[in-house]
Amino acid sequence: RYLSLNRNDLTALPEGIFAPLTELRYLGLYDNDLTALPEGIFAPLTKLQSLDVFGNPLGCVQGAPDSVTYFDDSAVYYGYYETARCGDNCTQHTVYVPNDGVCVQCPYGTHTHGVGALNCSVLSPTSAATTSAPYTSTPLPTTTVGNSTSDSGQSVKTQITTFGDCVLSLDA
Repeated sequence: RYLSLNRNDLTALPEGIFAPLTELRYLGLYDNDLTALPEGIFAPLTKLQSLDVFGNPLGCVQGAPDSVTYFDDSAVYYGYYETARCGDNCTQHTVYVPNDGVCVQCPYGTHTHGVGALNCSVLSPTSAATTSAPYTSTPLPTTTVGNSTSDSGQSVKTQITTFGDCVLSLDA
C-alpha cells in the first residue's frame, strides 16, 4: 500500500512498473533525477491517494489518477515547488513550457523519452566503434527552429530556446 522510491537517484522508470501494484495508496518518487515519465505509468493505480514527484527535473506530471487527493503535498516542507499537472495535449515527444503551462510538439528530428519533459533531445548518428546503438541522445542546441502542426492542422513555425535543461522561451 505504501511505496517510497524517494532519494534514490532514479533517472528513468520502465513502462508498466506499477502495473501489479493496484492496491497502492502512496507513491513517493520525490528527489530523484527523473526527467520524464512513461505515458500512462500511473493508469493502474486507481486507488492511489497520495503522489509525491517534486524535486525531479520534470516539467509536469501526466495521468495522475483521479483518486489522488494529495499531490506533492510535502513539496514546500522540503523546500521544493509543487510539480505541475500536464494538460491533455502533453504526450510523448512534446515539451512542457512552464511559463505558458502547456506542452508543444518537439521540433522535427528531436524527441523526449516520456511525458512531462522540460526539453527535447536531438538524435545524432554515432560511430559503430563507440556504441552498438545506431543513435545516441545529445542535448538540444541553445536555439532550435522547427515546424509543428497546430490543432487546426496548420503548420506552425516554432523556436525553442533552452538554457541547460530549462525552456526559457517559445515563439510561435
